Amino acid sequence: MSYQNYDEQLYIEVQKLLIGNYDMCKSFTNLSTDFVYKILYDTVGEFLSKKNSSIKTAVMDELLKEAYIQIFNNISNLREPRAFYMWATNIVTGIALKYIQKNIYQVYRIIFYINIRS
Repeated sequence: MSYQNYDEQLYIEVQKLLIGNYDMCKSFTNLSTDFVYKILYDTVGEFLSKKNSSIKTAVMDELLKEAYIQIFNNISNLREPRAFYMWATNIVTGIALKYIQKNIYQVYRIIFYINIRS
């Protein structure tokens, strides 16, 4: 599927959500998961790089769930389906930054540990 067709299909699914048709949530989720995951990983990936793979997977799964909860809870605030990418980026980035903010102590601990070993 070309990017244009992919985007058009996503916009159609967003439009369905905006009018209250939640029967197609799975289709919407399938179309948007790669996009949402990429934003999350681009934001918290480096932060998670020191963790083992099972912890990374668990954290990313939790963040992805939280992102979709927020997207579905706030979809009525989206005025134009074609603005979905920008709108969702704001929501998902906020979720990722809140995670980092809550876990910043670990970052300082890692930096401190690296400085001691140097």
